Amino acid sequence: METKVRNPKPPTTKDLKILEWMNEGNRIDSAKALGLFKTTGLRDTIYRLRCAGNEIKHEDKSYVTKEGERKSYREWFTMDYKIEKAGEKVEKSQKCHVTASRDASNSFSVSQAALF
Repeated sequence: METKVRNPKPPTTKDLKILEWMNEGNRIDSAKALGLFKTTGLRDTIYRLRCAGNEIKHEDKSYVTKEGERKSYREWFTMDYKIEKAGEKVEKSQKCHVTASRDASNSFSVSQAALF
């Protein structure tokens, strides 16, 4: 998925913390972003991270309330769930790890290392 950049801005420090958290295999939605990172601008964060070249996917979730009302929300993630076979030992693992950082001159860089 390629994002067209209208007004590119580099990711903020908080954006990079959210990216690091997602790279650990976690998914994030607006409620988690507010609770964990004290941000209400998750859409903007995802936009800046995608413009910086990060591959971020999403999945729309829905549920029905007690009153029968249908609600929906969106979860963003960098890695798909890995389904293990039943009976095998399950350990949290990552095939690759993406690192995004800023240096002293405030330039942004992204590096990817494969973990085996």
